Amino acid sequence: MSPDEVNAANADARSRLAALVASLSSDDLRASTGDWTVAATLAHLSFWDRWQVVRWRAAIGGGAVAPPIVQDGLTDLINATMAPLLDAVPAERAGALALDAAAAVDAIVAGLPEASIRAVAEQRRPRTADRSRHRLEHIAQIERALGRSGA
Repeated sequence: MSPDEVNAANADARSRLAALVASLSSDDLRASTGDWTVAATLAHLSFWDRWQVVRWRAAIGGGAVAPPIVQDGLTDLINATMAPLLDAVPAERAGALALDAAAAVDAIVAGLPEASIRAVAEQRRPRTADRSRHRLEHIAQIERALGRSGA
């Protein structure tokens, strides 16, 4: 994907996330997605977008074209480790945290040079810049859990 395509996909997914968050009731936030509650799923999105913010800042600050590759299987271990922490996030704050993190990482990605977008694509890790993929996956998961037509 080109930088313009990545930025458009991220913006669209962030907009869809904002619409979803705005529509959630307290009961919706506490509903199960199968893996977590809706609120914990939003907290999960917040964490991983913040993770990319920190990684991109470190890479750029260190003069790298892209963040280092994360060892296979590490994200699964991190998700398992975070599960109790995700549940501890106040349900009513989870949506705002997810939206703030999405905006933060999208702003960083929007300022990246084309070489950075190309580097992560060539390394077959497009989600490092294209955050829409992760967001849309969990938006669909939440919509399915809530029985919504967007699923």
